[in-house]
This record gives sequence, structure tokens and C-alpha cells, in this order.
Amino acid sequence: LVAEHILNDPRVKKYEAKGHVFFKMPDGLQYDKTLSENWEIPGFNKIAHIDFNLGGITERKLVAVCPNYASEHRLSLDFMQEKLGVHLVPVPREEAFRHPASFLPLGDNKVLVDSGAPKFIERLKDEGVEVIPTAVPLDSLLVNKGGLHCLFNEV
Repeated sequence: LVAEHILNDPRVKKYEAKGHVFFKMPDGLQYDKTLSENWEIPGFNKIAHIDFNLGGITERKLVAVCPNYASEHRLSLDFMQEKLGVHLVPVPREEAFRHPASFLPLGDNKVLVDSGAPKFIERLKDEGVEVIPTAVPLDSLLVNKGGLHCLFNEV
């Protein structure tokens, strides 16, 4: 599945020539825990919160990226890598519903991260980031469609 604007990308055409098949992905869909639990199947909805999808550590030029966002914005992410020297850290697909890219940067290469995303925490640690996991997983925030970063947004 790819975003519609990517279907015309020359790289996609190369893979199609090799027999790969691509389908248009609905734009902007994100995992919705409440809908998924009610329907007992993975449910998605549109969310405008960019901090669900991207989290950055500016002094390291490191950006964590949710898989759905990555597939929809591949060209922009490629630009960030190639032209701006940004290093991307993918959020594991199986933890993406927790929105762990919505972490809280604390400065000095430290971040506060939802402890309910242990694989993502390990990926950040592998990148040399000092991770401080929350004392408990942030499940109650997920029900209300929020992430860790939402707790600290100023008005």
C-alpha cells in the first residue's frame, strides 16, 4: 500500500516492471485502539496530530517515524534524509498503535517514552539515545486518542 502521489514515482515504476504490485492507501489513516477493540479487528481513523507520527531529537538529527506515516510521506522522508542529513528510526509496526513517536525530548540526548513500547525503546537505545521509560504504560492516553507528547503541549 502506498499513498496515491507515490504511485507515479519512478522508483515505484521500476518495482512494478519487476512484477511488484502497489495499491493506493487511504490518506492519513491511523490505528484507533477504541474502534479496534469494539470491532475486534484493527480499526483506523483520520488524525491530524503530527506528533503521533513523528518525534524528533534535534541535536542528533534523529526522527522517529510511524510506519503508516512513512508509507504515506516517503518522498518527504527521503528528502529529509538525503538533503538534511536526518536519520530515521522506524517505529515497529506492532507498537505503532501506541504512538511511541509521541515521546518527550528532554534535551541532552534524553527522551521520555511510553514504557508500553519496549521494541521502540530498544531501537532508540541502539541509536545511542538515553531513554527514560514511563513508570507505567500509557494505556489510558490511547483510549482518549492522546500520546505522551500531548500531556506537555502548551496552549
